[in-house]
Amino acid sequence: MKTQGQNFTTGLAHRRLRCLLCLLFSVCLAPLLCHAQTDVEVTLKNSFIEKYKDRATIEGSFVVDRAPAHPNPPSKDGDMHIAGRSDQEIRLPIVAEIMNARFEKTAVQLVHQVEGSGNAIGVAGAWRIWCEHGGLSPQVQGVPLSPFTTTNPDHVFEIHPLTKIQDQSLLDSFMPIEGYTTKDATEAFMNYENRRSQITVSPSAGTTTIARRARVRTNALTALFMSVYSFGVLRLVRL
Repeated sequence: MKTQGQNFTTGLAHRRLRCLLCLLFSVCLAPLLCHAQTDVEVTLKNSFIEKYKDRATIEGSFVVDRAPAHPNPPSKDGDMHIAGRSDQEIRLPIVAEIMNARFEKTAVQLVHQVEGSGNAIGVAGAWRIWCEHGGLSPQVQGVPLSPFTTTNPDHVFEIHPLTKIQDQSLLDSFMPIEGYTTKDATEAFMNYENRRSQITVSPSAGTTTIARRARVRTNALTALFMSVYSFGVLRLVRL
């Protein structure tokens, strides 16, 4: 027969085992409940930065890989998002956008005529580094690119809005989008200004790397889980 001391020791071992299993469970499950915003990293040629640092627009050849059959409805911004590459000038994954594209039928037809053919067309527009769809892999200017199979590949370089496709001017597309609810400007710019980045210049490589630091946000489900978990551990310890 087990003594009282042996029963106490066995019970303590069981409690410790249950606590350990609970901890392992939380370590495995908690990351699935968290929304992690990973680093976005882009490396640009210093020669590119020097050329375009004071320019709002860019123009060059553009290979259209994928474009949607129809523009977005006005409630979704009314744009046509076009994925492609510019091997001569930009040399990064690109998404170019036609504003109010439902009114720019000729330009839309030009895009569809060359889509997936590998043939380049001339484009011009406002360029920007925009990290909303940066993905998980570093974006390095000059790395060879394969044709894209989606209209929204991982990218940080956008030509938005386009001002011209071939000889077709798109300046008339610059007008309010009826049916689209815009973001609050104050909230949006405060969000941008509070983002932290690290800039690393490499004179030897002739490049500059911009990395946006990661931020992990815990949602309500995660908070609830951690509260229940903490209560469960305390209860197990006290059993």
